[in-house]
Amino acid sequence: MSGWEEVGDGFVVEEVEVAGGAAGDGSVLGRSVREYRFGSGARVVRLSVGPYFCGVCGRPVGRFDVVRCSRCGRLVCRRCVVVRARLAVCERCLRLEFDLDRADYYLLLSVKAGVDEPRAIFRATGIPPREARERLRRLLGLGLLTRDRASLLELIFRRTRLTQRGLSALAAYEQVYGGDADSELVKLRIGAEAVKGASGRLGVWG
Repeated sequence: MSGWEEVGDGFVVEEVEVAGGAAGDGSVLGRSVREYRFGSGARVVRLSVGPYFCGVCGRPVGRFDVVRCSRCGRLVCRRCVVVRARLAVCERCLRLEFDLDRADYYLLLSVKAGVDEPRAIFRATGIPPREARERLRRLLGLGLLTRDRASLLELIFRRTRLTQRGLSALAAYEQVYGGDADSELVKLRIGAEAVKGASGRLGVWG
């Protein structure tokens, strides 16, 4: 229930909002308002029917808050969509492409900042060193990371870097996880580890 108000002759109008369904052709139904009278007519309930449920999180979606995924065509709310190459992609399709979670996102952030040693990653993100090693190997296998030597410094220190695909994944998941307080705190800790020079130490996860 979103609110109520008193009107003339003692009538009470209550605003109730519920979610509706989707049209058969996949288009979004417009919002409709229906009024129901109870008892002697001294009470009116105005039922505002929303157009759709988000195809990812299940929340009711208004007609101006819905986006169609460019890959699967699913209608989703703006909270469950990311923009890739100027196209809207829902989180389900994003996970089919990369299959990453929050911890993987933190690892990509760490490597991008030059923090690739498991103990430094643990101090910054809370991911245990053993798990960090396993996840780094997995991200390497997915082609999101590389250990190719691109400079004389990397010939000495065997630095881990993000590939172009890894940068693309990080940009996408920044829209999923990057806006909350936990992520902002982790970013500060990663920055502190980078400043301390943890990224210059020899990686031991290989």
